[in-house]
Amino acid sequence: MVVQPIRARHSGVPAQTPAAGGRTGVVVAFRPARAVADRFTWRDRINLLEWAETAGALGICRVSLERPEAEMGDFALFYDATTEWARWAVARDGGGYLLWSPNSGETVGLFPSLAAALAGIRDAAA
Repeated sequence: MVVQPIRARHSGVPAQTPAAGGRTGVVVAFRPARAVADRFTWRDRINLLEWAETAGALGICRVSLERPEAEMGDFALFYDATTEWARWAVARDGGGYLLWSPNSGETVGLFPSLAAALAGIRDAAA
């Protein structure tokens, strides 16, 4: 028996191919999930968690790394004991890192690196 690859058509109509024994099977083409570019790298995640260990001096008591299912990128939320909402948030944005305050809605800035965005939290908290 010779098996040949089947190229699925993208017309929305299932491709039909002969199966073993002469029967006809249906191959349904699934479109791959769209990749979201603004995801934290593993190095970003490690750096965020390491930074969180020292953030108590700024009053930050909890850090939450979020990966929404929607077509938006990852973000980190930084909470302190004085606000109901996250005090700070950092997200990947293209080639940089966006720092904003979810509590006030204020955008602090777009930084070239995660380290610079985290330093922005220290500067803004001072």
